[in-house]
Amino acid sequence: MAQDLLNKHWVAEISRVSAVYGTGHILSGEMDKDRDNGEIVAVGEYKEGEYYAVSAFAGDFEAKVIEIVYNAAGRVMVRFELTKDCDGYFVHNPETMPNDFLKVYQDVANYYNAKGDRARMYPMYKHDVFTVSVDAFGGTVPTVGQTVSYADGTGYTAA
Repeated sequence: MAQDLLNKHWVAEISRVSAVYGTGHILSGEMDKDRDNGEIVAVGEYKEGEYYAVSAFAGDFEAKVIEIVYNAAGRVMVRFELTKDCDGYFVHNPETMPNDFLKVYQDVANYYNAKGDRARMYPMYKHDVFTVSVDAFGGTVPTVGQTVSYADGTGYTAA
């Protein structure tokens, strides 16, 4: 992961994901552009090793907000559950902190997946639950029960 101390990036968690328990394949992809954790991508052709090409996701994504929570750092997080299977993959790479001796380096919002980086990607199935920081919603806290949509370049919206 790349580090950016000037801009805050999305923070994401995989909350209840069926791929972790053997449904579907967790893949690794080479980022086509700078991408935050929590973005949804389309998986393309096999590249090498265990890596796949990644591109913008433009498929169907349907979810609903099930909870507004606060993580250990006090950051507002939005937890959503998929209401149908999705052919996109959720990008979630562990934040690496090579210089963790100062507090500024410990903030996971300082990390993102740079173009060319390789990141883990999780398939998305009905009833899977993912959590993203409110930043992924443009800073607006949605209401529990709202429908969630996703668009590459703009992020998540709730209506």
